[in-house]
Amino acid sequence: MSTPPDVDLLHEFVARNSQPAFAELVSRYVNMVYSVAVRRVGNHHQAEEITQAVFIILARKARSLGRSTVLSGWLFHTARLTAANFQRSEIRRFHREQEAFMQSQSTESSAADWQEIMPHLDDAIAGLGARDRDAIVLRFINGRDNHHVAAVLGVTEGAAQVRVSRAVEKLRKILARRGVALSAAGLTGAIAAHSVQAAPAALAASVTAGAIQGAVLAASTVTLVKGTLNLMAWSKTQITIGLALIAVVGYQYARSSAQNSQLAAVRAQLTQAQQQLDAQADALRKIAEENSALAEDKRNAEAAAARLRAEKQLANANAASAATRNAASNSTASPSSDTTPPASGLARILADPVLKQYLVRKEFDKMRTRYESLLTTLNLSADQSDQFIQILGNARMTNIEIGVAFTQGQISRADAHQAADAAAASVATQLQSLLGSAGYAQFQQYNQELPAQTAVKLLNNQLTDNPLTADQSTRLFQLVMTEPFHLTHGIAGDSDAVMFSSPENVENYFQQVADSHQRLLQQAAGFLSADQLSAFGTVLTNTLADMRSRTASLMQKQ
Repeated sequence: MSTPPDVDLLHEFVARNSQPAFAELVSRYVNMVYSVAVRRVGNHHQAEEITQAVFIILARKARSLGRSTVLSGWLFHTARLTAANFQRSEIRRFHREQEAFMQSQSTESSAADWQEIMPHLDDAIAGLGARDRDAIVLRFINGRDNHHVAAVLGVTEGAAQVRVSRAVEKLRKILARRGVALSAAGLTGAIAAHSVQAAPAALAASVTAGAIQGAVLAASTVTLVKGTLNLMAWSKTQITIGLALIAVVGYQYARSSAQNSQLAAVRAQLTQAQQQLDAQADALRKIAEENSALAEDKRNAEAAAARLRAEKQLANANAASAATRNAASNSTASPSSDTTPPASGLARILADPVLKQYLVRKEFDKMRTRYESLLTTLNLSADQSDQFIQILGNARMTNIEIGVAFTQGQISRADAHQAADAAAASVATQLQSLLGSAGYAQFQQYNQELPAQTAVKLLNNQLTDNPLTADQSTRLFQLVMTEPFHLTHGIAGDSDAVMFSSPENVENYFQQVADSHQRLLQQAAGFLSADQLSAFGTVLTNTLADMRSRTASLMQKQ
């Protein structure tokens, strides 16, 4: 047998003074009303008195409630008003007791969210509009499903679900302004689990008797009922006054409309003139937008042409630089004292503003890629990260310019060494200022580990079918770290200050690097497969060849 709706039970009570119908309504909502009262006053005996008063008010006001009234929402609102009225008369006498009770309630509660919500819940729900308040009470305090909420509110189930979601979000924002920050799931879960407490077993019977059977009531209960009814009447009076004011304003507006009609012709003329001006302004704005678009297209075309021109010039310069490196490599083996240094490919790039800007951008991109993981570890801001890349990118360009000046014979070997040392000291000072002592120490450690990290990465790039295991990667990293840094940093693509030395010193340095690579291969044979070891040999061979090529392109002929 289906349960009769609230509105039918209320109609039965009004029409026939049906005690069973009223008792059914009490049994449905006594827990909710009692819980609102307990939360408000913090005293179970006082909450029972408030609950009694609320259902007496329902019995007296039942005839005035329309069929569209959501009874649970109306009872929630009435319970809050009754509790507030009770508090105003009792707050001085029971303030400390109430505070102690609320504290004990918070201590006893096992749900931390509920402890935060409880002191603010009723006022927060009261701050919602009537529709949102009804939705919250029905869904979470009464525990109804969306189908029931939709039926009571007279909307579709989908619309009811949307209304409940929006009401929850509004309630969450109200609580957040009161210092209670919870997710929507945490809020609704706490309300559903803790907002309704079981009323004393005998309370429903005493409420029904007091409301409709004329049982003897305590004087305080009678006073509470009268006070709450007065509050409800005053609320209606305020609405009536507001409507009356609106009517007065409307009347005054109607009277002034006669005067306003005299200005209508002038306003029409002004409106027409304004429309003409707006049309002219729109036409001018469209012309300006078209001109701006044409200018932007022109700038883009010029930029694209400049990029193509720069890439072509850079390709030509790289070809010339490759020829220079080959010649320099040959002369390294057989140095001659009377040869004139050939034009450096880098010198050509630096002499061309477009190519130089292209080179600067590529060097800065390299720095950002190289130190991307370090920037994440240091947790720098965007501005600090840009400053970090700026420092290192400028240092790279300074070293390139020193190398080119040395290659062109513009500075001596000693001056080149001194300039490179000064640039390194300047970079260290700037980075220490930016990163602090701890951050700079991380930077130095990162640079020390970079050759080993790069060796593992390059080898895995070679191994498509048989990549390194985690253990092999760790052992290879540790193996590379055992070699002197000045012999391994070429793996990461860095050049050595030996490029400013004599050809004999350069060749001696490369022999040391080759010996270091041989040691790495011999020890790596203990944990790499034959194919992996062969690929590692290719990585080291390519590294040494690249170092020779870079050094030869910058080394001054003697």
